[in-house]
Amino acid sequence: MDVTYTSVRLLQRENALLICNHQSAVDTVMLLAWAEKTRRVGTVRFFVKDVLKYLPGRALGMYLLDGIFLKRDWQGDKDKLQRTFARYKAQMIPSV
Repeated sequence: MDVTYTSVRLLQRENALLICNHQSAVDTVMLLAWAEKTRRVGTVRFFVKDVLKYLPGRALGMYLLDGIFLKRDWQGDKDKLQRTFARYKAQMIPSV
């Protein structure tokens, strides 16, 4: 089976938001392949369910990729998201 890969090249300092509902391991591989092809692996961030931080392996991976663990409770998650995006802005993420 042949796989054809196409993507839109991001401009320098341009951001993209990709939303995948009920992400699978295949989705993660494809997202990281896209990030590698566009030279943006270092700026990939995943929003994941808070309970995933207890899974061996994946939790460490998400933590090392600066994953954002959400509880699906807007009141609690709102502050976490605002702090996270403020940190990204202050650190000029992405810096490419």
